[in-house]
Amino acid sequence: MDSKTAITYPCLWEYRLITDKPQGLLDELPGLLAPLKYQVCTKNKSAQGKYTSLQLSLVVSSKQEQHALFEKLSNHALVKWVL
Repeated sequence: MDSKTAITYPCLWEYRLITDKPQGLLDELPGLLAPLKYQVCTKNKSAQGKYTSLQLSLVVSSKQEQHALFEKLSNHALVKWVL
């Protein structure tokens, strides 16, 4: 039995971005993700209020695009973690 779930592309994909500068990251997302259409909303703050999580939702057309976006987001200076 194969334990991996098959994903059919294109599909809606969500990333959780953890940052200590949420407004700065929100300001930079349009340039970072152009020309993709996306939705983003603030979700949670850490117990001490240092970190904020943003939920980014967008349609990805392939596994390669999904991984490329993960790498691009992970390497951005204002992103601490991508989940």
